[in-house]
Amino acid sequence: MRMYLVTEKYKIWIPAGATQKIRSGLLTGADLYTERIQSVALKSYQFIYHLASHKIG
Repeated sequence: MRMYLVTEKYKIWIPAGATQKIRSGLLTGADLYTERIQSVALKSYQFIYHLASHKIG
């Protein structure tokens, strides 16, 4: 079952095994993909949210 980080406008696919990394703040570009942004180097949950809410579209 796929998991998603859902913001007001966007749905970000969270690959299996990445949930724990999100909780511990250890996400990398290889761990997170969206339909439009792929393999972006991401360092924190906050940056992911910022990226999702301001850069997609």
